[in-house]
Amino acid sequence: MNVWKYFLILSLTILACRSSFATDRNFAYTNESRTLQGGLRELEAWISYSYGRDNFYSAVKNRVEFEIGLGKKLQTSFYLNLNAETFPQTIYNPVTDSSGSIIFQQQSVLHTKFNAGFSNEWKYQLSDPVVNKIGSALYGEISISPDGFELETKFILDKKFNRFVTALNFVSEIEWEAEDNTEGETEWEQEFKPEINFGLIYELPNNFSLGFEARSLNIIHEGIWEHSALFAGPAFSYKQNDWWVSIGIQPQITDFKSSGLDLEDHEKLNARMLFAYSF
Repeated sequence: MNVWKYFLILSLTILACRSSFATDRNFAYTNESRTLQGGLRELEAWISYSYGRDNFYSAVKNRVEFEIGLGKKLQTSFYLNLNAETFPQTIYNPVTDSSGSIIFQQQSVLHTKFNAGFSNEWKYQLSDPVVNKIGSALYGEISISPDGFELETKFILDKKFNRFVTALNFVSEIEWEAEDNTEGETEWEQEFKPEINFGLIYELPNNFSLGFEARSLNIIHEGIWEHSALFAGPAFSYKQNDWWVSIGIQPQITDFKSSGLDLEDHEKLNARMLFAYSF
């Protein structure tokens, strides 16, 4: 009888340890401070959907991430990014008028743009959200695509108390993108995109969690603060020992710069699903 008792205790301990090694995410947009233990690997698939601007706009952005723990507090990740956007584009068709002259008629047609890129992420945990008073981590990511590149940094804070998990991210992103100017020449445009993300979730029975996320997305172009859009909506996650899924749905609430919605650079609705498997 004692043998079975010790076997049960040992099994539960192993499961608990394995669970603590995983970096299951409670939020689709907000990062937490935990990192993979050394040698542990995780494969993640991201699917993000955005819809609705001044004119028709729809985008699907996919990321496949390979994540590996390099030590007790350090991890790195490699991403393959595959994106598709559909939006109206103006074209000019040559037509012949009643006098026989050729004129160019303006027409708006839907255009789909495909893009692919690569990202590398590094994350270092400073403190633990369970053992310490508050969890914290530093995060850096660089992304490269054919028409631009991005540099993103984050300062991550999080805390777990009872069945609640909360996280706060301060994000700084600088983006360089190739754009055509009014003279038909291509030049590099730089934008600074500071961001604040917040999430609060409650752990339900049977490994389910339910809560909400909010994001403040800002755009500063050539020193001018153009937009400050607020997104907020429900957050959902489900976890098992070696896999997890997280979903976030976020409509745009307002743009603080215009007291309406920003439908020039941001969408009416953003949604994201993450699925991961640890091995």
